[in-house]
Amino acid sequence: YRLGKMHAMGYGVEQSHTDAIEWYDQAVQWRNPFAAYALGSMYCYGQGVEKDEEKAFQCFKLAAEHPSKPNAYAQYQLGRMCKEGLGTNTDRFASEQWYRQAYQGFLRMEQDMADDKLYYRLGSMNLSGTGTDVDLIQAMLYFEKAAELGNVDALYGLGKLYLRKDFEGYDMAKAAEYLEDAAKQGHSYAQYLLGKLLLRGEDIPQDCDAAIQWLEKSAEQDNQYAQYLLGKILLRGDGMEADPKRAVELLERSIEQGNLYAAYFLGKACLSGEAIPQDIDRAIRLLTDAAERGMDSAMYALAKLYLADELVPMDKEKAIYWLKKAVALNNQYAQYQLGKMLLFGQGIDRDIDEG
Repeated sequence: YRLGKMHAMGYGVEQSHTDAIEWYDQAVQWRNPFAAYALGSMYCYGQGVEKDEEKAFQCFKLAAEHPSKPNAYAQYQLGRMCKEGLGTNTDRFASEQWYRQAYQGFLRMEQDMADDKLYYRLGSMNLSGTGTDVDLIQAMLYFEKAAELGNVDALYGLGKLYLRKDFEGYDMAKAAEYLEDAAKQGHSYAQYLLGKLLLRGEDIPQDCDAAIQWLEKSAEQDNQYAQYLLGKILLRGDGMEADPKRAVELLERSIEQGNLYAAYFLGKACLSGEAIPQDIDRAIRLLTDAAERGMDSAMYALAKLYLADELVPMDKEKAIYWLKKAVALNNQYAQYQLGKMLLFGQGIDRDIDEG
């Protein structure tokens, strides 16, 4: 395990993920829980090996179930993977069990070490109610401990905490201070959230120039949310000169990272042809991509497109397919449209009760 870690980190030898994997794999054969967790992480994130979530899950499980040294970080990963259906079937009950074991493991670790990352993890779990009940005061205390040890993520966590109106210490000005402190240290999510707050100007004074600067910094670090928001602003020209070319570039970068809202927004823009040249084929590809990944607004947009018989030939079969999908996700516009069609038998067998 030690040799694997030295090769993975480049300590005393040239960094080599391939060599690290070989040593970790040998240690795992001896049921070393640290090596199992390290190897699982490499499979999980595709470091030096092809990404394989099933193998990652198996390695994490080996580390998490070690009889004498169960790995709390592996237990946390199993909680996440069971929740999201990564490398295994989605299992909310198992997810909660793993998260609870991880939380108790982190508490035991806390007794033996003062570690900023551990404090931040405990703070985040108390903030979100992951593996434990939501406890905002406890979250604050852990974040403060982590921040004192120089953890920038904890400053971001404190910023988010003070934004919560259900927190007895709710304080927008204080939240902005913590976010700015983290943002100045290069924290991309703090930069994004601070930019968003300054742009809205609802609870703190609006400052569009500063907002754009923070969003730019965040987008430069490939923060998909900043890229999406900045892309929207530049395409619409909200409070600044429009720049459609750069807007599209930002939105495309956000889409590459899986941002459904960016795909939907750019798809709608391609459909209307107002801010950028109309491109129906591209619009359909983008909207379909967002719809297939569960976005009800994109489903409804596609249904409307196929019903209108304007930009594309009418296709009631496709329209009804997407309407039903959107209805299943409680989209009220789709419910109204499909209900009307059923009541009057428009393109579908009449069914007054269902309508």
